[in-house]
Amino acid sequence: MRFLSSLKSRAIVWVISAMVIGATATAVWMHSQAKWDQHLAKSYFTGLALHDTLRDSAKTPDGLIITQLTGAHAQLATAGLF
Repeated sequence: MRFLSSLKSRAIVWVISAMVIGATATAVWMHSQAKWDQHLAKSYFTGLALHDTLRDSAKTPDGLIITQLTGAHAQLATAGLF
């Protein structure tokens, strides 16, 4: 451990460690941002497809299940409180 005995060598280790941690955090953030953008795009196109389905009585898009509300849920939705 003679290498880490000087202040200069410790500073170099700290700077390199900070760079690696910063690069890793940036990569994680960019991956998260890309996944979020992908989720938003999928939701947007699903919303458009759902709108067309409800407006034109078209076929339900794949992966989307539509069920009719019953009872208290229907009353809340009618009142705009759902």
